[in-house]
Amino acid sequence: MQSGDIAVPAEDDGTLLFRTLHECKDSGWLTLKPFGAGFDKASVTDLGRTICKAPR
Repeated sequence: MQSGDIAVPAEDDGTLLFRTLHECKDSGWLTLKPFGAGFDKASVTDLGRTICKAPR
């Protein structure tokens, strides 16, 4: 699991990463905030951390 914030593309570049980031954002598992120079900052939310720690 991510331990800190990471920079991710702000514009849809057609990758699976971009689609997955937005699916996670829509589920409330992470936030995306403008970071600059075409990037957003991705941060895992408390809900996202709970989901990652849940037994499968």
